[in-house]
Amino acid sequence: MSYSSQEFVIPLLKLKSIPHLPESFKVTQKHYMLKPIQPSIDFKLWLPLLLVAPASSLGMLAIKLLPGMIGSSIFVACSLWMHSLPLIWTLLVDRQPLHFTPPKKRDWLVGICLGMLLAGTILGLYGVASHWIDLTDVRDRVVSKVGELSLPTFLAGAMFIVLINTLLEEYVWRWFVFRKCAAWQPGILAIALSALFFTSHHVIELATYFNDGRVVLLGSLAVFAAGMIWSRCYQVYRSIWIGYISHALASAAIVTVAWHLLFSNRVL
Repeated sequence: MSYSSQEFVIPLLKLKSIPHLPESFKVTQKHYMLKPIQPSIDFKLWLPLLLVAPASSLGMLAIKLLPGMIGSSIFVACSLWMHSLPLIWTLLVDRQPLHFTPPKKRDWLVGICLGMLLAGTILGLYGVASHWIDLTDVRDRVVSKVGELSLPTFLAGAMFIVLINTLLEEYVWRWFVFRKCAAWQPGILAIALSALFFTSHHVIELATYFNDGRVVLLGSLAVFAAGMIWSRCYQVYRSIWIGYISHALASAAIVTVAWHLLFSNRVL
């Protein structure tokens, strides 16, 4: 909202009876003028979100639109940027020390229970929606993107996804992005916003490998719901361990689905 100076001009005679004037009044020869107060925006709150949140989506778009060396190079660069900037920002801009706290018994208990619930939900959704999926099309898309997969190669990739990639996602999306969202828009808005950022690149990834819009929509909604749950866990417990443990179990269910899509009814 903008204001003209006339709206803040008060004749001097009307102010003689006021014993104390606020500091926000500016004295001129003829008038006391009230200066509009502009809200200040701390770049430390929104700039890291702008720098980190889109990186994964840009990397996935590069893989989708620019297959080959160029797309892969952009994807790697975006990944390195996204995973290194949170540490750099925390240490050099926020000037906060890093602390490592090992998982507690509570973290294991809640994480395993939540993870089993999420894994069961994923497998149940796959059972309901599997008839929407064209196996031949999915396998052709995977081969065109990553080449022919052997079972040992798939298992190695699955272990990386479950144990390493899951930890990296919790570090980026909950430890850093959610905390910045919570400092900017606290409460449920922060949870929803961080979950939306987390979901964005998964939408592109799902659209890359599935040609049925129902699968993409259902998968995206599931990712968004999981992102909200993990952000809420971080908000309550202030630890990534519950999110990591439950996320790892959910990822194990996802790679089980991937194994079924790629290797079922196929001679290895």
